[in-house]
Amino acid sequence: MLKPKKPTVAVCAVRTGCGKSQTTREVCRIIRDHGKTPVVVRHPMPYGDLTKQVVQRFSGFSDFDAHHCTIEEREEYEPLVERGIVLFDPHRPGHELRYYPGETNMIMADIAVINKVDSAPADGVAQVRENIKTHAPRAEIVTAESALLVDEPDRIAGKRVLVVEDGPTLTHGEMAFGAGFIAAETHGAAERVDPRPHAVGSIRKTFDRYPHIGPVLPAMGYGDVQTRELEATINATPCDLVLFATPVNLSRLLTIDAPTLRVRYEYRDHGDPRLADVLERKLTGMLDRDGGHG
Repeated sequence: MLKPKKPTVAVCAVRTGCGKSQTTREVCRIIRDHGKTPVVVRHPMPYGDLTKQVVQRFSGFSDFDAHHCTIEEREEYEPLVERGIVLFDPHRPGHELRYYPGETNMIMADIAVINKVDSAPADGVAQVRENIKTHAPRAEIVTAESALLVDEPDRIAGKRVLVVEDGPTLTHGEMAFGAGFIAAETHGAAERVDPRPHAVGSIRKTFDRYPHIGPVLPAMGYGDVQTRELEATINATPCDLVLFATPVNLSRLLTIDAPTLRVRYEYRDHGDPRLADVLERKLTGMLDRDGGHG
């Protein structure tokens, strides 16, 4: 809804946790391949002193501390500092019709990306595809995978693993588990340790409020107190390995007694058409103009 002077790509979704972050990073890669410099503009998160957060710029890790970012904010900004599309999640087919502004995003879309097709049931993918064709017939459909990247997967095999997932995806995103749960299962964890009996303070209240969450820990960290309660819950849960599956490197923020391992997830095309090809067609001429790309 901005009125920019540069060509603009809007990355939206029908629900939280669909994969906007990794798709945004892929769009940035495509733009850089054309020799342009992308700048990411993200909607604000309503935490902290809003009078001091009218405009925030993040170009280095020190900026996160300077702006007193929550864990959720770091999840969005950190991967970008490290380096008209709408996302659909076939793990939650039909949600694209039942939630605002997700349904509006779908209707306005130029490109509809059905993400996570590698892990979602085939009937969920088919239902989402049909809903797009019915309600957003002008949108070009791209299928994608949320590829899991684990540097040392052998460390998971045979271990009692505590999985820490992206917080909003589990809470108001209504997912019972996320990428960490899938990674633990894929790489042969002996057990996914249930953190719920060991949760303290507001973390315990989060489980009470969102009873659909499975045996995984949402990375809640809205302020210093809750961040410390998250840390305490992790350290109180008996496990051999803590598997962090959030976009932010929580090891920088928390002191964890057990060994830790990160799970990352990145965008990957699932066959044709590829996102780069569709995006380039939509932006014909724009990426080859003089000047940058916004």
